[in-house]
Amino acid sequence: KVDHFSIRKWTEIHLTNTEMRKNLKQMHKYSDEADFLCENNIRTIQELNDVRNDLKGELKDLIRQRNNLYYKRQHELKMENKDDISKEIESISQKIVDVRYKIGLCNDIEIRSKKMVEEMKALQEKEQQEKVQKKNKVKKL
Repeated sequence: KVDHFSIRKWTEIHLTNTEMRKNLKQMHKYSDEADFLCENNIRTIQELNDVRNDLKGELKDLIRQRNNLYYKRQHELKMENKDDISKEIESISQKIVDVRYKIGLCNDIEIRSKKMVEEMKALQEKEQQEKVQKKNKVKKL
């Protein structure tokens, strides 16, 4: 016999856990962004753009280095040297992943910052309108 209450409760627990995992992941991302801002002493969007451009330059260099190592490994005859080159490639690939993640953080921070500025402007406009409406009501009385 299937207990529908148990199924519904299990579904609610599962959804809650899924939602909790999603929220936890988002919380970690916000934490990473805050750490990134502090580590790089970023206070303005211009500073954020400067750091992102530096990261993009670093990314280009790393990709170039990795491609050169791929070419070098392909033409290397000794297996021992190929293994060493492969380890270097692996190390550079991890650095590329890290730099791309940081670039993504920059992009997300900029997007959220712009949204916050727009929301603040909208809130200020709404407050201003409410003040005007209150003044008009007071004048009518």
